[in-house]
Amino acid sequence: MTDPECFHRRLFGRGVKQSFQPQYLKLYKEYPEKCGLLSSDTSWFLPAFVLALTIAEEIYPVSLIIPKSRHQWVVSEIEQQGRLIFRVRRGHRDAVLILRNAFSSLRLPVRIPSEEPKRWVSWGFSEDTILPSWMKAKLVKVAPFADDAPFADDVV
Repeated sequence: MTDPECFHRRLFGRGVKQSFQPQYLKLYKEYPEKCGLLSSDTSWFLPAFVLALTIAEEIYPVSLIIPKSRHQWVVSEIEQQGRLIFRVRRGHRDAVLILRNAFSSLRLPVRIPSEEPKRWVSWGFSEDTILPSWMKAKLVKVAPFADDAPFADDVV
Protein backbone atom coordinates (compact mmCIF):
# COMPACT_ATOMS: atom_id res chain seq x y z
CA MET A 1 0.00 0.00 0.00
CA THR A 2 1.15 3.51 -0.77
CA ASP A 3 2.10 5.64 2.22
CA PRO A 4 -0.93 7.93 2.87
CA GLU A 5 1.25 10.85 3.93
CA CYS A 6 3.32 10.76 0.72
CA PHE A 7 0.21 10.19 -1.37
CA HIS A 8 -1.50 13.22 0.20
CA ARG A 9 1.52 15.47 -0.34
CA ARG A 10 1.77 14.49 -4.04
CA LEU A 11 -1.96 14.47 -4.68
CA PHE A 12 -2.60 18.20 -4.62
CA GLY A 13 0.75 19.49 -5.85
CA ARG A 14 2.50 22.56 -4.51
CA GLY A 15 0.82 25.75 -3.42
CA VAL A 16 -2.67 24.29 -3.19
CA LYS A 17 -4.90 25.36 -0.31
CA GLN A 18 -5.58 21.72 0.67
CA SER A 19 -1.97 21.25 1.69
CA PHE A 20 -0.96 18.55 4.09
CA GLN A 21 -1.67 19.21 7.78
CA PRO A 22 0.50 17.56 10.46
CA GLN A 23 -2.68 16.61 12.34
CA TYR A 24 -3.51 14.11 9.58
CA LEU A 25 -0.55 11.93 10.56
CA LYS A 26 -2.42 10.28 13.44
CA LEU A 27 -4.94 8.70 11.07
CA TYR A 28 -2.41 7.96 8.32
CA LYS A 29 0.07 6.26 10.64
CA GLU A 30 -2.57 4.18 12.44
CA TYR A 31 -4.15 2.67 9.33
CA PRO A 32 -5.11 -0.24 9.09
CA GLU A 33 -5.62 -0.57 12.86
CA LYS A 34 -7.74 2.60 12.73
CA CYS A 35 -9.91 3.27 9.69
CA GLY A 36 -11.64 6.53 10.33
CA LEU A 37 -12.33 9.56 12.42
CA LEU A 38 -14.95 10.01 15.11
CA SER A 39 -15.76 13.58 14.16
CA SER A 40 -18.40 15.41 12.15
CA ASP A 41 -16.15 18.46 11.71
CA THR A 42 -15.96 19.07 7.95
CA SER A 43 -12.28 20.02 8.27
CA TRP A 44 -11.52 16.37 9.04
CA PHE A 45 -13.16 15.02 5.87
CA LEU A 46 -10.10 15.59 3.67
CA PRO A 47 -7.76 13.13 5.44
CA ALA A 48 -10.49 10.46 5.45
CA PHE A 49 -11.07 11.01 1.73
CA VAL A 50 -7.33 10.93 0.92
CA LEU A 51 -6.94 7.71 2.92
CA ALA A 52 -9.82 6.16 0.96
CA LEU A 53 -8.10 7.08 -2.33
CA THR A 54 -4.79 5.75 -1.03
CA ILE A 55 -6.15 2.28 -0.27
CA ALA A 56 -8.43 2.05 -3.31
CA GLU A 57 -7.78 -0.97 -5.47
CA GLU A 58 -9.85 -2.38 -8.29
CA ILE A 59 -10.06 -5.81 -6.66
CA TYR A 60 -11.51 -4.50 -3.41
CA PRO A 61 -13.58 -1.33 -3.54
CA VAL A 62 -13.26 1.07 -0.62
CA SER A 63 -16.39 1.88 1.35
CA LEU A 64 -16.41 5.47 2.53
CA ILE A 65 -18.85 5.07 5.43
CA ILE A 66 -20.59 8.31 6.34
CA PRO A 67 -23.83 9.34 8.04
CA LYS A 68 -26.80 9.35 5.68
CA SER A 69 -27.47 13.00 6.60
CA ARG A 70 -24.03 14.00 5.22
CA HIS A 71 -24.31 12.05 1.95
CA GLN A 72 -25.15 15.01 -0.30
CA TRP A 73 -22.40 17.18 1.22
CA VAL A 74 -19.82 14.38 0.80
CA VAL A 75 -20.74 13.78 -2.85
CA SER A 76 -20.38 17.50 -3.53
CA GLU A 77 -17.05 17.61 -1.69
CA ILE A 78 -15.72 14.58 -3.59
CA GLU A 79 -16.67 16.25 -6.88
CA GLN A 80 -14.97 19.49 -5.85
CA GLN A 81 -11.80 17.77 -4.64
CA GLY A 82 -11.79 15.57 -7.74
CA ARG A 83 -11.88 18.57 -10.06
CA LEU A 84 -8.99 20.13 -8.16
CA ILE A 85 -6.92 16.94 -8.14
CA PHE A 86 -7.42 16.25 -11.85
CA ARG A 87 -6.63 19.87 -12.73
CA VAL A 88 -3.35 19.65 -10.78
CA ARG A 89 -2.47 16.25 -12.30
CA ARG A 90 -3.72 16.93 -15.84
CA GLY A 91 -0.27 16.63 -17.48
CA HIS A 92 0.60 13.34 -15.77
CA ARG A 93 -1.13 10.62 -17.78
CA ASP A 94 -0.14 7.69 -15.51
CA ALA A 95 -1.18 9.55 -12.36
CA VAL A 96 -4.53 10.44 -13.92
CA LEU A 97 -5.20 6.78 -14.80
CA ILE A 98 -4.34 5.65 -11.26
CA LEU A 99 -6.55 8.36 -9.76
CA ARG A 100 -9.42 7.56 -12.12
CA ASN A 101 -9.28 3.92 -10.97
CA ALA A 102 -9.12 5.02 -7.33
CA PHE A 103 -12.16 7.27 -7.72
CA SER A 104 -14.10 4.50 -9.46
CA SER A 105 -13.29 2.14 -6.56
CA LEU A 106 -14.94 4.40 -3.97
CA ARG A 107 -18.32 3.30 -2.64
CA LEU A 108 -20.69 5.36 -0.50
CA PRO A 109 -22.98 2.84 1.19
CA VAL A 110 -26.45 4.10 2.06
CA ARG A 111 -26.37 2.24 5.38
CA ILE A 112 -23.63 1.17 7.73
CA PRO A 113 -22.75 -2.40 6.71
CA SER A 114 -23.62 -5.07 9.29
CA GLU A 115 -20.28 -6.79 8.63
CA GLU A 116 -16.91 -5.12 8.23
CA PRO A 117 -16.03 -4.45 4.57
CA LYS A 118 -12.65 -5.62 3.28
CA ARG A 119 -11.49 -1.99 2.89
CA TRP A 120 -13.21 0.97 4.49
CA VAL A 121 -12.74 4.49 5.82
CA SER A 122 -15.20 6.45 7.93
CA TRP A 123 -15.90 10.07 8.75
CA GLY A 124 -18.77 12.10 10.15
CA PHE A 125 -20.05 10.12 13.11
CA SER A 126 -20.18 11.46 16.67
CA GLU A 127 -19.58 9.68 19.96
CA ASP A 128 -23.36 9.47 20.44
CA THR A 129 -23.92 7.56 17.21
CA ILE A 130 -24.78 3.90 17.64
CA LEU A 131 -22.21 2.03 15.58
CA PRO A 132 -21.32 -1.64 15.16
CA SER A 133 -18.53 -2.76 17.48
CA TRP A 134 -16.22 -3.63 14.55
CA MET A 135 -16.49 -0.01 13.41
CA LYS A 136 -16.35 1.82 16.72
CA ALA A 137 -13.18 -0.03 17.71
CA LYS A 138 -11.39 1.31 14.63
CA LEU A 139 -12.24 5.01 14.85
CA VAL A 140 -9.82 7.67 16.06
CA LYS A 141 -11.41 10.24 18.34
CA VAL A 142 -10.47 13.78 17.32
CA ALA A 143 -11.11 17.21 18.77
CA PRO A 144 -12.37 20.10 16.64
CA PHE A 145 -9.81 20.91 13.97
CA ALA A 146 -9.21 24.45 15.20
CA ASP A 147 -7.78 23.20 18.50
CA ASP A 148 -4.05 23.13 19.06
CA ALA A 149 -4.31 19.49 20.11
CA PRO A 150 -6.46 17.96 17.37
CA PHE A 151 -6.27 14.38 18.61
CA ALA A 152 -7.77 13.29 21.87
CA ASP A 153 -5.62 11.15 24.13
CA ASP A 154 -7.97 8.23 24.00
CA VAL A 155 -9.27 6.21 21.11
CA VAL A 156 -12.89 5.19 21.04
